[in-house]
Amino acid sequence: RNWDPEHEWYAPIQDVRHVINITGGYYVDSKLRILQTTSFGSGSPYTAVVGRTWDSASSSYLPVWGSYQGSRLPAFYRTDVWIEYLEPGYPLKFWFDKGKIYAGVGNIFNYKNVYGYSWNSDYSESKEITNFNSGYSVIFGTEVLF
Repeated sequence: RNWDPEHEWYAPIQDVRHVINITGGYYVDSKLRILQTTSFGSGSPYTAVVGRTWDSASSSYLPVWGSYQGSRLPAFYRTDVWIEYLEPGYPLKFWFDKGKIYAGVGNIFNYKNVYGYSWNSDYSESKEITNFNSGYSVIFGTEVLF
């Protein structure tokens, strides 16, 4: 917990209380392996809008904020699966001695992870903010060791 004179004690944004990561792999042969990573984390803290008030000077609604970092986002979950081919041969062997190429799918179960909320202009409705990791993502690349 952090202390701030304006907010007193509060949970910092990095305060994810519970995190579990499970990683596993299987060698199909000496150069080909299948890997999996599953991550679960309890929600990060955020400051919720708990109401709204009319401001006649600006002719608009202003938010009424809840306790600073006093609410929690939903839990985070994702599973990634990919295949690695170790020490690829020609033509890649020409450029590097050791390395790997890989391809896979991120968030294979298509779990929607919430990273925050946005509110409409009068603070009457909120919308979940998700990023590109919420939904499938294609993973591909190479690792080169010189």
